[in-house]
Amino acid sequence: MPLSLPHDDAAPAARRAAIDAARDVWRFDPTQRGLPLAAKIESERYSPGYIARVVEVRAMLGATRAAARLDPRLRDERKASAAVPDGAGTKPAQDGGVTRASMVPVRAMDHYDALFNALPTPAYRAWGADDGFFAWQRLAGCNAAHLRRQDAPDPRFPVTDAQLRAAVGEGDSLDRARAEGRLYALDLSGLHGIPQGATQGTPRYSSGALGLFAQSLDGRFRPVAVQRDPVAGARIVTPADGARWRHACLDLQVADSVWAGAVVHIGLHALAGAFQVCTARELAPNHPLRALLWPHFEMTAAANETMKEAVIGVGGFFDELLAPTREAAVDLAVRGLRERPLGDRAPWRDLALRGVDDARSLPGYPYRDDGLPLAWALRRWVDGYLRLWYRDDADLARDPELLAWHRSLGAADGPAFLGVSPIARVDDLVDLVTTLIFEVTVGHAAVNYTGYDHYAWPETYPSARWAPPLADGAEPTDDDLLRALAPVGVADRMLDLTLPQRQLRLNTLGAYPPGCFDDPRVPGLLATLRAELDAVEQATLARDAARRWPYPYLAPSRVAQSIHV
Repeated sequence: MPLSLPHDDAAPAARRAAIDAARDVWRFDPTQRGLPLAAKIESERYSPGYIARVVEVRAMLGATRAAARLDPRLRDERKASAAVPDGAGTKPAQDGGVTRASMVPVRAMDHYDALFNALPTPAYRAWGADDGFFAWQRLAGCNAAHLRRQDAPDPRFPVTDAQLRAAVGEGDSLDRARAEGRLYALDLSGLHGIPQGATQGTPRYSSGALGLFAQSLDGRFRPVAVQRDPVAGARIVTPADGARWRHACLDLQVADSVWAGAVVHIGLHALAGAFQVCTARELAPNHPLRALLWPHFEMTAAANETMKEAVIGVGGFFDELLAPTREAAVDLAVRGLRERPLGDRAPWRDLALRGVDDARSLPGYPYRDDGLPLAWALRRWVDGYLRLWYRDDADLARDPELLAWHRSLGAADGPAFLGVSPIARVDDLVDLVTTLIFEVTVGHAAVNYTGYDHYAWPETYPSARWAPPLADGAEPTDDDLLRALAPVGVADRMLDLTLPQRQLRLNTLGAYPPGCFDDPRVPGLLATLRAELDAVEQATLARDAARRWPYPYLAPSRVAQSIHV
């Protein structure tokens, strides 16, 4: 059927019947603790190409595990595992899960290397103890859209001028740094007090850590201080505190990775799933907006169905790897999705709200510098496309399917999104649609395709602390840090989660399938988008070549068109 708005359709009865039929299929799953995920849909499956790639990934994992069984670096760990009494082993809830016997700590940091014999080395493997890299992860890590400019002191986190100067050098002060827009906070207090889980009887730990960072006078972005708990009187740790500083960094990394995994990553899967259900239920198959959005949902329902069991299900990755209980992690995702106004997700608004949009006060922010050009290219494409059908603002009100789609986004029996912006103007609709496309493409790439390089190496981005936090009077040792990092079985299991994230990208931003747009006016606009993406690619790669640490993930050729892993 040719693309048309409802009032221009030559077959309105067939159009209405198609929507009614879709409503019989597309429904929300009431079993997911409030996550707006689609109920299982048999017709939504992975492509043959996807399945073939999964087989390749499993072969890679099998080869590296065969090599690890013989690697001399894990000899002591294998002996410790073999010494676990037979009766102590607890069968994992899922095939391939962590066993009790594998919950032994590594004896030296480089022993983790034995897990990667047949796998790519994580890009940041060498930088786990580097303070500059620790700061840079706030700008280019898996949770790169959380940092905020600090415009006023935080009474929970009373860092002093002396502590600032110890971290960034003489001649600076907190008041000056704030006035010049050079002080930035990472607030993960939303994790404070949530229930903590255990893996095969070993407790997991996390906290609602606070971090302070500064763009120093010498031009470097530096860590200033970390506080494990967001309560007045909690100990503030700085880079001057030696071995204790590494534990403080570990605490903040755990909190950040929990937020990235639960609130950001699961939240984006649910965001895409919710929009897909609303789109299927309210827009006819030949509605121009559905034609634009549907390629951005390719294999999303299948991926989310897998996620329900493998990630957030009993015995899934959250149950084994992430510090909070899986129920608490899912509740975090729901809160993050429902409490954040949808309009605030627009990338240009998000950057402004967080005070990180000014490249003069915060130069070298890869998520912003690489992501914003993509946002503007997408907005120009969406604007040109939608104005083929909505020539002026009055046309919006003449489209009952569009209005029903918009209402459904905030409906209590639907996603119940907060802050769904009105669409009184075509510009409003353009912003909303661009925001969705950006989030399921660029936003997801920033958390998913970075995952292996950060999470896979246990020191770089741990998802839990595996030993209790340090007591205030304790003098930490190297063994204390090793015990706090992932046991061998957990580090190995993390590869099952993160290697597919690295390897499975089955479509590419801007590569809409042939026949997607049955309208002769669209190919010219699409050619313009692709030319813009080519230019963005070259500029992104040029920026990346000048960086100390690579961040290639938002080059358009590496951004997927849909969430499918």
